Amino acid sequence: MQEQQGNSSKASVRIMLDSTADGEKLSRTMNGEWYYRNNGIYVKYTEVDEGNSVRTLVSWKDGALKVTRRGDAESEQTFALGSRLPGYYSNGQVRLNLDTETTLLRVVADTLPGMDEASDPQPALPLLLEWHYTLWSAEEPAGTFIVRLYAERCEDEAASEAETNQGGTQS
Repeated sequence: MQEQQGNSSKASVRIMLDSTADGEKLSRTMNGEWYYRNNGIYVKYTEVDEGNSVRTLVSWKDGALKVTRRGDAESEQTFALGSRLPGYYSNGQVRLNLDTETTLLRVVADTLPGMDEASDPQPALPLLLEWHYTLWSAEEPAGTFIVRLYAERCEDEAASEAETNQGGTQS
């Protein structure tokens, strides 16, 4: 069920995350939360891998995509089409300053009509975020990446919340 109040909405979602790093593809399926607030789209999920847990927030607002990860590893990356922007990665032993140079950035979402005639339409599910970028470290290219995040409403919200609290699943 999608809740909607004023300039915000939220829903439990199933997330399919495909990433390709220099031609090597990884796909994961997780449960998380999607919400729309103050003209921004947000997707939250937790990744669990080999006992390590990382909470991730992907946000889209004002033409920029930001990915913030917190937990056993931490990072921040910002993507804006045609721009090279600073970020970092840290895992407790090392902190690396990294830049992202974005070559493709697109957001595809359904829309709901505004709450009244003066309101803009609001984004709705399903949602597709796709971004292509070159990662830079110490002024050297460190790899090319393609990321696609697809989020759709969970059919069974109670099951989704239980799985989300257990860290999601991997495929």
